Amino acid sequence: MICERHEEVAESIDDHEDRIKYLEIADTQTKIELRILVSTVKELITELKEEQKRKTREFEETAKWNARFMFGGMGTAIVIFAGFVIWYIQHL
Repeated sequence: MICERHEEVAESIDDHEDRIKYLEIADTQTKIELRILVSTVKELITELKEEQKRKTREFEETAKWNARFMFGGMGTAIVIFAGFVIWYIQHL
């Protein structure tokens, strides 16, 4: 025959076993969710880096064309001005 105290201890141990099982299950689920989250964040970071590289390339290409047009426009303006000066001197 088991005394009352031993029964309480046995029930407490059973209760702790149940809690431990629940915590182990919850821990496993948390680990799985964390792995999924980490992989998702890694994919997002990769996509952001690729997008940043693409935008940088686009900006560099745009800057090159802007510089070409600017220098082309300045060259045209200088040639027109020089032609005007030559024309003006010839008509003095």
